[in-house]
Amino acid sequence: MFAALPDTIGVSLGYENFPSTFVDKGHEEPATAEYARHAKAKGSIYLLEGKGRQDMHRIVQLEYEKRQERAHYEKDLQEAAEAILDACVQLNWNEEWQAYTDMSCQPPERTQLKAWRPVYEIGWTGIAELACPFVMAEQLLGIKKERFQKAKDGRALLDQIAGAYNPASGLFHDLVAPVDESGSLENGWWIWYYIKEECHCAYTNGKGAYGLLKTMSFLSDRGQEYPKEWLETVRKVLDTVILLQREDGNYGYTYSNQEKKVLDWDGFAGCWFLPCMVYAWKLTGEERYLESAERAERFYSGYVHDLNCYSTPMDTWKAVDEEGNLAFVREFLRRLCYQHFQSAYSSHGRDHRH
Repeated sequence: MFAALPDTIGVSLGYENFPSTFVDKGHEEPATAEYARHAKAKGSIYLLEGKGRQDMHRIVQLEYEKRQERAHYEKDLQEAAEAILDACVQLNWNEEWQAYTDMSCQPPERTQLKAWRPVYEIGWTGIAELACPFVMAEQLLGIKKERFQKAKDGRALLDQIAGAYNPASGLFHDLVAPVDESGSLENGWWIWYYIKEECHCAYTNGKGAYGLLKTMSFLSDRGQEYPKEWLETVRKVLDTVILLQREDGNYGYTYSNQEKKVLDWDGFAGCWFLPCMVYAWKLTGEERYLESAERAERFYSGYVHDLNCYSTPMDTWKAVDEEGNLAFVREFLRRLCYQHFQSAYSSHGRDHRH
């Protein structure tokens, strides 16, 4: 590990959880620690002339090339995709909740899979993650609607997201149905962490919009139609996001559900609106979406360049995580595919894609 002190390299031995030890959401225990008196270690020392900690990208790439293991396929890709779809329909669909669900078991004592949480959130761990692949499966694999039996197919799920529009805030409700007796359409399972007030979150809204736009782009590329309500609704959301976007490109982290207002600006989660803007530009041809994306790219590239993409999933609060940078990667790929990079943005992409 590279220490933060100048001209210093350190190695961590042991650990300390301070000021408390995380158990699960809402539960903490006193601080714990384990220390080492003697240890052996082996590894590689890289002596590279660099320009700061960002040049660690080069070391990560070299290590990856040494350690990469290729996957060994037991089935072909179509068999695997169909098996995933069938598992979702046959195992995860819950007729009582009219929703796909998270399943749980605790072997070896409890081996039966049981539904424990309905997937009502529009994005992140929710509906958009299922809807777009379902539509793609129908188109690419020739899956018929009957294969979904009583479960919702991809288009029905996307109808739910579009139907979650909140006129007061100009954004999507984060849930399509309440998860508890509060009746809230914003307070998902993540509310037990540090987001205490009822509000819209950039991660759920951004991923919900992304799922709609990606599906529309996919269908459009194949000459297939999609409901005009999908595009009309998602454009309302993106127009709100552009209205709220700061001059420096920041889209915000959480938003009021009562008015068009950013509550918290600090975090990387808003970057999910960046690829949304590029998709909207592709589908409508309106330059304002691309102009918004370019301002956002300049802002969010700073997080990526500093290896500090913090505050995307709400359950990690303001911590750095491995999910957030996917928004930037997908934005890069979208614009690369559309050959709309200027040299400055192309340089950013090369610097960050590792």
